Amino acid sequence: MKTMEAARKSYNEQFKKINAAYMISIEENSKIIVDYANNKIKLYFKDLQDQARKLSSKISNEDERQFKEAFSKIEKLRTSITKLNEEINGWYASV
Repeated sequence: MKTMEAARKSYNEQFKKINAAYMISIEENSKIIVDYANNKIKLYFKDLQDQARKLSSKISNEDERQFKEAFSKIEKLRTSITKLNEEINGWYASV
């Protein structure tokens, strides 16, 4: 009987130590995760602020030309994709 009580007492003491170390580890890891998330959020909002500042400034004529050219190419690709989709659907309908 005394052996079982001694073993139970030893087990309980070891469990308390392990549990305390585990809880400390969880708190440390949680802090690391929270700090990482806060840093990512801070960087995200800083990037948004930087982009918003750029939006309020006038773009150069060269930038405007490049944007118009890019939008034109995108529109041509969209038209090509729509036509290709119609062809594929027509092919599937005929099969």
